[in-house]
Amino acid sequence: GEEISASQLYSPSPALQELEERMNKIVLVQVYEKALAGLDKGEAKITYGFAAPKDDLKKILGNKLNKSIEVVFDESLKGQGAQFGDKTWTREELAGQDMLLSRLLSESFRQKIKVLEGVISRRKVLQASKEANTPMEDYIQNSIMKGVSEPTEADLATFAKNNNIYDSELTPEMKAQVLDAMKARQRDSIIAEYVAKNILKKPIHVGFKKSQLRMDGTEINAEMVPHKGKGPIEIVIFSNIQCELCKPLTKALSGFVEEDSKYFLLKYIFNFPDSNNDERMWAEAALCVRKQSEKLFWQFPSFALKSEGAIEEAINNSVRAAGADFESFRTCFLAREFKSTVDAHLEGTKTLGFHKPPVAVVGGLVYEAPDFEELMDKALSIKAEKGLGFNLIYKLKKWFAGK
Repeated sequence: GEEISASQLYSPSPALQELEERMNKIVLVQVYEKALAGLDKGEAKITYGFAAPKDDLKKILGNKLNKSIEVVFDESLKGQGAQFGDKTWTREELAGQDMLLSRLLSESFRQKIKVLEGVISRRKVLQASKEANTPMEDYIQNSIMKGVSEPTEADLATFAKNNNIYDSELTPEMKAQVLDAMKARQRDSIIAEYVAKNILKKPIHVGFKKSQLRMDGTEINAEMVPHKGKGPIEIVIFSNIQCELCKPLTKALSGFVEEDSKYFLLKYIFNFPDSNNDERMWAEAALCVRKQSEKLFWQFPSFALKSEGAIEEAINNSVRAAGADFESFRTCFLAREFKSTVDAHLEGTKTLGFHKPPVAVVGGLVYEAPDFEELMDKALSIKAEKGLGFNLIYKLKKWFAGK
């Protein structure tokens, strides 16, 4: 019934503050490297949308630090990303290019939910303490935390061992920080259990409605979009070749549509920041492979090798591994036959806000970072609603789920 500000979430949570600092460092380095790559002989300026880090730039950037680049920290910049020249990157957009940043964003989200649960608990405890005419902290100590032993050095050692933290890494300062975090976590957990059992009489649950964002199509010419199947039920995946999270999903959707191609139509739309030249090369390569065979295109992401430096060599080896005719591919790739097609994909998706693949659209509903079962269930439910074909698999799924 009330709005909880970001500052209310961050201030009581050292874990969230640490995650923020780690993410900011990754953003700092990512954008600085982009600035270095596009730096002319003149000077440049990067504006970061967060507070200056505790460590100095030399320690973070090392030999990459360049006197020609001015660095400014401005927390009013939206998106907690960075701005360089006329280009602005949000943190979410950059996460699509960095697996660690993506994982930290997910962990930050989980931590925020934990803190939010704690905020709800404290509201209920405050209400109970007022009814008991007792100061809130006295109520907590006497009614909730009475008899509870705080975490000890031995508990800290066990925690470190279970999380593969070596003794050499645990400086006195870090020990104090971890022990404080363990105490705070224990206290929050006990208070939440007390509130659920004695005040709410049920568990605290933070729930989310499924995204109802709809997308009824893009302005991309149909001939420019890789596809398979001929059915009336459309599934669109927004992805890129080097996205590790996307590969198993693309493969699973491809197999699903292949088995029932008269009912489903699967489309693949490239989605990555237009400044990512490596992904552009992979996209153009994939479309050159598609020129030889639609089937080869859908197989290609599984063969795409991780490129670490020598990107052309990685692309060439991936094309050979996929079984494509290399000479035909090479002619197409060097001529950049599909540059305009990739441009059309990026132009058609830039206003949709899908910065972090995979994103899928089934029946017009948008699913961000979906799992295959979720998408298959939605596709089969549409098929059943339309009365198309025999729906034994869908009916069995519903029966076992008790629906």
